Amino acid sequence: MKAVFVLLAALAALVATALPVAGRPACGIRPVTIGVNVQGEPNFDQVRAARSGWVRLNLRWSEVNPAPGVWRFERIDRQVRQARERDLEILALLAHAPEWLGGGRNGTTPPAEVARWTEFVRRTAERYRGRIAAYEIWNEPDFRNEGDGIGWDRDIAEAPRYVDYLRAAATTIRQAAPGTRVVGPALSSGLSDRKLALLDQLERTRFPDGSRPADHLDAVSLHQNIQGTDGSGPWLVRLLANGLYPLESRAPSLAGKLLWVTEFGWQSTLVGE
Repeated sequence: MKAVFVLLAALAALVATALPVAGRPACGIRPVTIGVNVQGEPNFDQVRAARSGWVRLNLRWSEVNPAPGVWRFERIDRQVRQARERDLEILALLAHAPEWLGGGRNGTTPPAEVARWTEFVRRTAERYRGRIAAYEIWNEPDFRNEGDGIGWDRDIAEAPRYVDYLRAAATTIRQAAPGTRVVGPALSSGLSDRKLALLDQLERTRFPDGSRPADHLDAVSLHQNIQGTDGSGPWLVRLLANGLYPLESRAPSLAGKLLWVTEFGWQSTLVGE
């Protein structure tokens, strides 16, 4: 079992004020705080007892829309209700394409029809308006296919691109649930040519309406997970800092955004609980 903590922080300043977003959801937005990733059926009482302010829920497209015309939100409804009853803010990860849409066994292949994705995002945002504070768009697209729900199993430059999915999601969320934050691209811990290509895409793309990918993000998310046994917190932070350098050099339009570290920690099987 991997024990991975979520640190939702505005690292650029370490202390930040909430964004002045019109139509803010009923739930309050805590700009600098700590939360946890939750898997399966989490114990929200334990999360609250740990004084965590946020939870990151895995909102799987494949689970919600398992077949054409079939929509099942029961598990997500329960988790959202339980989290909000405990005054926990929610960051929902939107990813994991259904197999019936060509998502593959791991859900990492985004369908060529962006309209299908838009419908999923719209239904979700409308349903949880005022209850889910932020949505994270996809999971580590700088990987190709690294396992269950991890990666973007398509060439970075092949349409539809990650930025096309991001724009579609952001536009839909802001229409369906004004004030809800849009977060991405959930970059992995490592550095690769694929990550650099994705950062270039985020920086250089201009959409037909003149907007840029940065215009569709309220915060930039990235990960720093440790696979080894080094228990040094300062060392982990240095690794994270190294990961931020290419963000500033390759995608300066994103470097001024709030930075949310949405996965941060060690494997408990290696370092102990």
